[in-house]
Amino acid sequence: MSIYGCAFLVLSVLCGLLSIGTILPGHWSTVTEGLTAVFGVFFVISLVIGRRFKFDPILR
Repeated sequence: MSIYGCAFLVLSVLCGLLSIGTILPGHWSTVTEGLTAVFGVFFVISLVIGRRFKFDPILR
């Protein structure tokens, strides 16, 4: 998994835990739920892009 994939996974999990675990005032609960979805989509996109580019570890 790439660095970006790990970062988006961690950010998605943290936003999800923040939206579930705490009571946030006003629009902040909507913001954290939206960011959870956005980071989750970015995570899936980074996995798909990472699968397309396979680098040969042994340079020939």
